[in-house]
Amino acid sequence: MSSAPLARLVIASRESALALWQAQHIRDRLRALYPQTEVSILGMTTQG
Repeated sequence: MSSAPLARLVIASRESALALWQAQHIRDRLRALYPQTEVSILGMTTQG
């Protein structure tokens, strides 16, 4: 039986290499500190 995460956190990030690296770094740290929390990254693009 799998247990559902207690909380879900979505990190919105621009899709540049640097922004994604930063978001992944924070995601990994949060996962280490809060293993029951689902942390994902939402890549975003902007116009203009």
